[in-house]
Amino acid sequence: MNIHSKWLLVVSILLFCGCSKQIDQSMALGKYSANHKYGIDTLVINSDGTYNYYFRSVDGAELTNTNRWHFENQNNEPRITFDKFIFGIPGYGSKAPGFWDVRVEKTGNTLRLCIDKDLNYYYEKLSQ
Repeated sequence: MNIHSKWLLVVSILLFCGCSKQIDQSMALGKYSANHKYGIDTLVINSDGTYNYYFRSVDGAELTNTNRWHFENQNNEPRITFDKFIFGIPGYGSKAPGFWDVRVEKTGNTLRLCIDKDLNYYYEKLSQ
């Protein structure tokens, strides 16, 4: 192996390691906003293990919810489970509190929590 091949190998390894999409719990913390048309829909993931959910529909009806969340890597897939979560979006989930388990996705430098893949609805983390 010549010197150019060795440098190419080293640079390739460094680039590969630097482009890792690994997401840890601290990266998931922060405020998220939904991109659907049903109203204002925000979710705040707090460092103390709680979340705050706020939804105000276009007709002015409001829903708030606060409870616990848990982060876990399942087969190298980062996931968050929200305890006793209630969606404000019409037609999503029931009005009874339940568990919402969602994959944390990274697109570029942006984190997303998918609401509906078919309709491309998601919560997107707002910049700090």
